[in-house]
Amino acid sequence: MVRKIFSVLFILVFMPLFVVVFILFMVRYSLFNANYYKSALEKTGLYNSILDKGLNYALEGMSKGNVKSGVPSIFSNDSLKDIIKKTIAPEWLKKYTELIIDQSIAYIMNDSQKVEIIIPTSEIKKSLTDNATQYLDKTFANLPECTAEQLKKLEQQSGSESFNIDCKPKGASTLELNQQMMGSLNELINSLPENYNLGEKMMQGPYMAKTRDSIRQFKMFSNIGLIVLGIILFIIALINIQHFSSMLKFIFIPVLIVTLFIFPASFVGYFLLKSFASGFFVTLPNELKSVPDSLVSALFKGLFTNAGVFSGILVLFSIILLIVAYKMGKRKTEIVTK
Repeated sequence: MVRKIFSVLFILVFMPLFVVVFILFMVRYSLFNANYYKSALEKTGLYNSILDKGLNYALEGMSKGNVKSGVPSIFSNDSLKDIIKKTIAPEWLKKYTELIIDQSIAYIMNDSQKVEIIIPTSEIKKSLTDNATQYLDKTFANLPECTAEQLKKLEQQSGSESFNIDCKPKGASTLELNQQMMGSLNELINSLPENYNLGEKMMQGPYMAKTRDSIRQFKMFSNIGLIVLGIILFIIALINIQHFSSMLKFIFIPVLIVTLFIFPASFVGYFLLKSFASGFFVTLPNELKSVPDSLVSALFKGLFTNAGVFSGILVLFSIILLIVAYKMGKRKTEIVTK
């Protein structure tokens, strides 16, 4: 009787602690796992979405606001989009995004003491200049020769922000036209740094030290919780060491009860959080809503799927062991009866 009372008392402590530790480790090995984010980004095709939908929205916004940031008006939105997509390929974006994820997670989780992320903008600057020049070469090669009226219009527009060339002055070479149109754009490109030390900027972030300290405590509490769970299970096993079937029941009945709650809750939680998170993006333009929404859906789906799969395995494992315990207890009763 005393054995059962102590076992029940420890079980009452075990069950809520198991739920807390389970959630902590699901978060730890999902949301604090670099591969988890990289997989979600890959599955949602976010790299292509950013270059397609993000560029479209940015360029349309620039046009509506009549702002091109020093870009000559000869560059249409479609041409700018093509130039940027040739300059920044999805593969390049993926490479440096995954580098940022790996370095950031390692630093935040205190597995690394330094973030080393150097974005080689010199490559981007050269590629951007080359692609813009190629576009101008192609454009100017197909221009008709200017009429007297068109020449007069060009002279009036010269030096203005809206200056555009829709014809080729007689005797003007493609190189001269390129230099004239690329002047302001080259200034903009050259103003960019040769290499951008993103790692240094991240480490100097105002909340980075507090974040690392909070994560350190999070890891410590999750580890302590796991150790306490192990101690409770060991005590329950020790109390029932002479009654193996009872020991299995006292250990796996609470595990079964808790996991039977977690298993459906993980799927319900996914749909609830997905709906709740979508509300954060209502202010975004329609063409951009699908980008963060698909990413959040992938992240939540991964987290709750992991919880559902792991709890499902525990449910199955607990049922099997409880069946074994029941048969052992029944057999022992039959032996005693005989």
